Amino acid sequence: RCRDEKEGIWHQVINNHESYVETSGSAMFITALARGVKNGWIDDCTDVLTEAWEALTDKCVDSDGNVYGVCMGSGCNKEEKYYLDLGTITNDDHGIGIVVGAGIEIMNLIGE
Repeated sequence: RCRDEKEGIWHQVINNHESYVETSGSAMFITALARGVKNGWIDDCTDVLTEAWEALTDKCVDSDGNVYGVCMGSGCNKEEKYYLDLGTITNDDHGIGIVVGAGIEIMNLIGE
């Protein structure tokens, strides 16, 4: 329900669609949900996950493999503005790693 239907992935502040779409968080959702479907822990949402994966790779990964839109590392804060003000980093290690992990989970889910 929180995935932005137009963008196809999730936002930095998940319930605020004015915030930017965020790569690593979206990849984490794809990873967790794909693993949940594959193991029978949650209802099948493969169609949503493949749409999200396609959106993630279309919007956040270029043809050279650069990964964009990964939130800077953050602490914890109760104020939404704190998260809205965080910038993004290109080719951040934690972003690259979880995007690769999401790809592996999607491949395992759809059998490619």
